[in-house]
Amino acid sequence: MSDEYGFKKMHELSHPAAIKICRLILMDIFVQMSIPPSCLSETFLHGLAGLLNPQGTLLINTIPESMGAGAD
Repeated sequence: MSDEYGFKKMHELSHPAAIKICRLILMDIFVQMSIPPSCLSETFLHGLAGLLNPQGTLLINTIPESMGAGAD
């Protein structure tokens, strides 16, 4: 099952063997110049964090305009 952007739901990406083994997750998801709101939701981000081992790092690539900030 996918959302309106075609992204897989987090439970579809999770596999018992993959849980808590990632040392690094880099999120670089854009539709044109915007990050889909579903990818910034608490549920999505907690799902990604749940794939990290205790010392893991979640990096989220952004463009200032995609986060509602002006380009100062």
